[in-house]
Order: sequence, then C-alpha cells, then structure tokens
Amino acid sequence: MKGKLYTSCVIRCVIYVSETWPMKEDYEAELDSNEMTMLRWMYGFHLKDNKKNMKVKELLGLDPVILTIKRGRLQ
Repeated sequence: MKGKLYTSCVIRCVIYVSETWPMKEDYEAELDSNEMTMLRWMYGFHLKDNKKNMKVKELLGLDPVILTIKRGRLQ
C-alpha cells in the first residue's frame, strides 16, 4: 500500500514541481538520497541490512527518480 501511494502521489508531485526548477548535480544527489531514505523507511530496510540502493529499487520494481524526471521533461 505504501509503495502504491509513493508512486501515485509523491513521484507525480516531484515530476510536476521539477518542471520549474533547474536540475543541478547537487539537487540530483540530494533527491536520490532522500528517495532512498524514504524507500528504506517505507519498506523496513535498515542500513545494517547491507542492501545496495540499486538492489532495493530492483526489489521494489522502481526506476530512479532522476530518470523519471528526465523522462517527464522530454515529454
């Protein structure tokens, strides 16, 4: 349920808002870090579990938020 809410609300809001701000490397890194923190919190993964970020995203079937934003801008 949390994953569906995340993809339907949070990601869509981020894509909508990102149309107006310039995307710098600092912003990308901070956005990626915040996304991973949120995903780990939602699904109960801890840093002690030693799961790589890409493995967590593969397990959950999510694309990186930066890639999603770039796709939204190309449309």
